Amino acid sequence: MQYKDLHTTISNVLNLTLIGVLGSTLTVKWWMCGDDKMDIFRAWLLGICMGITGLGAAYATLKYKNHEKFNYWSEVVLRVLLVYAVFTTALLKAEGHFYNYTLFTGETKLAQLEADTFANAFYGFSPIFQAYIGYIILGGLALICFRQTQRLGNILMFAILANTVMHNYSFDSCYIYKNSIYLAVIGSFIFADFPAYYSFFSRQNNKLTEEYHPLKNHYHLINSGRIFKVILLIGFYFYTQHFIEDAKNYMTSNIESPITGVWKITDIKFMKEGITSQNRKDIQSFKSIILDKGRFGAVEIADSLSFFEYIIDPKYNQLEFWNFQDFWELNIKGKYHQVTPDSMIYIGSNKKDSLQFSLKLDIKK
Repeated sequence: MQYKDLHTTISNVLNLTLIGVLGSTLTVKWWMCGDDKMDIFRAWLLGICMGITGLGAAYATLKYKNHEKFNYWSEVVLRVLLVYAVFTTALLKAEGHFYNYTLFTGETKLAQLEADTFANAFYGFSPIFQAYIGYIILGGLALICFRQTQRLGNILMFAILANTVMHNYSFDSCYIYKNSIYLAVIGSFIFADFPAYYSFFSRQNNKLTEEYHPLKNHYHLINSGRIFKVILLIGFYFYTQHFIEDAKNYMTSNIESPITGVWKITDIKFMKEGITSQNRKDIQSFKSIILDKGRFGAVEIADSLSFFEYIIDPKYNQLEFWNFQDFWELNIKGKYHQVTPDSMIYIGSNKKDSLQFSLKLDIKK
């Protein structure tokens, strides 16, 4: 077996194995780590099955001299899957919505922050830096879609993903699992193009650079294919942008809130007498309420934070808290009244119980 045939055969097995592993991550949402036992088991199962299939396909295509054609199409499938898997995350970073600096982080001492929370705050503190990373990834994904620029795109994406995996490892981020798979895919592209890279960097002629292309010598069709790719990428961008807008609206649903901040509870009153319940004891343990510019808030209890979801309607001064992390039975609805810019009264109800909070804006924070 010649070196070129051996190299192409190994590349074919790698391509099919990674199609299975990468395909397993497509069932995981972009905000999920995808590193639980079932996700890892699915990746191993699909990877082994596709690897065995790849061995059989590589042998059959080599025997019938179709291994270069098979290598071309398997790599095309792998590139399409990679673009589909990474594009949403890259666009979220470019739009500045993947990492977020929140008031919760600001309320926590630096020594008490977990490593991944610190990294999230670091990148989220500067949306410009986050956007810079996102657009570089988008540029790398665009480059790997075209044959004339794919080798440059491979190097760019390898550098970005290697840096990302190192950051994930350093800050103990659960995203290291998915990013390592993406890095392995880019590594397989570099392996497939290794003769061309060697020829370029060594400045030696390489006889192995002749590659299969289904439209070889049909230059008009090749140019039409490039235009079609551009149209597909633009269409995919706008399709994903619509999803990004939905995610943005969800995460920043209270962005226009006039009472964002850390509100210290100075007094709690219950309007109905003679009621003793666990809910009242829970509410009386609240020290302050944090209302962030987003969908989530938190109450401070002792030295810890308990999160909840909230929605505000400034037009009617309505404010509702629900889905408390540690207090499942609480669902507080009511209205707020700002007495001064740094003080307000909130009157609401939890089920049949009525309550009143007196709050003071903690300007120091």
